Amino acid sequence: MALRRSHAFLFASALCVSALASQQAAAQEPLARQLDKTYEELSPAEKIATRAAAKAAYKDKRLKQLHVCADPGNMPLSSINEDGFQNKIVDILGKALGAKITYHWRPFIERGLTRETFSQRMCDVMLDIPADYDRLLTTDPLYRSTYVLVWPTKENLEISGLDDPKLKDLKIGVFQTSALRQAFNKRGIYKNVVKQTQSHDGDLVPEHQPGT
Repeated sequence: MALRRSHAFLFASALCVSALASQQAAAQEPLARQLDKTYEELSPAEKIATRAAAKAAYKDKRLKQLHVCADPGNMPLSSINEDGFQNKIVDILGKALGAKITYHWRPFIERGLTRETFSQRMCDVMLDIPADYDRLLTTDPLYRSTYVLVWPTKENLEISGLDDPKLKDLKIGVFQTSALRQAFNKRGIYKNVVKQTQSHDGDLVPEHQPGT
């Protein structure tokens, strides 16, 4: 049994194009990108013009360095040792662009992450962005992540799905930032849910991991 959610992880060809499009717009009328709007609030014509300007700006841009914001401790996705599968994707992107990769490590559980990193121009690329995040331009989803419920085999449980009434009688542990926590809450399952608080360095320091 699994709860599935689609994500677009990467690529600030997806995420910083709004800034590039704005620069292009300043030079080429009549495109006028209203930066006080989210992308979803733009008119169809504004969306088309913004994407066209972004593509043109990136064709003209020659990157010697690709600045990537990534989580230092979120294996198997991303790691400060650069051995996560998202790090491998970044390597491929860097080679395709002929650019040197420079990482800026930021724990992804902190508040205001995209605002802080992009306003300070830390990133050309950010990993692990949901496909429906409307404050940034994102790529098409690269893969889907899957959430599952697990339990000891000796319990001999049979759970049909998240709407199974038996879930309201079980003690359920969830990570602090898990989408399952929200899914349970929508179904009125919260009194028996135990939150496991996450540390920004939990994947790097064993004693900081949830439950230890």
